[in-house]
Amino acid sequence: MTDSTDATSSTPQTPTAAGATTLTGSEAPAPAPADPGERHLVEEAVEHRRPTAEGGEHGAHPTDAQYMKIAAVLAAITAVEVAVYYVKKPLGFGFAPILITMAAVKFFLVGAFFMHLRFDNRVLRRLFITGIVLAIIIYLIVFLLLGVFSSTHGAHG
Repeated sequence: MTDSTDATSSTPQTPTAAGATTLTGSEAPAPAPADPGERHLVEEAVEHRRPTAEGGEHGAHPTDAQYMKIAAVLAAITAVEVAVYYVKKPLGFGFAPILITMAAVKFFLVGAFFMHLRFDNRVLRRLFITGIVLAIIIYLIVFLLLGVFSSTHGAHG
């Protein structure tokens, strides 16, 4: 086996030049962080085998217990939606807005927690929200053109 320093020279050789094997993939040690204050994050990431948080891109994700609580809230909202559907006659015109509001709350919870948008980079969150807002605007324009919100439901009525 070759020593890490050359016998004729006082300059040390690199480990790969000395015949050492290079570690790849999950075997490779984590690179040293540029900021000494981030050392604990790197050590924690290596311990848990997950990437470190980069420059404010990701925050702390919910625990399993929090995910279960969110799932229970989503199930409760779904149960209320089913109940509202079965008692729609007494609600009259309030029926649709109630269901749309509950669907929007569920959409927010799923997007924020299960799709991790709450913990993601602000730019990604803004792109997602912009896409949703544009889709809603386009749907409203098409619905208005087709007369969905009028009492006659169409241009020929």
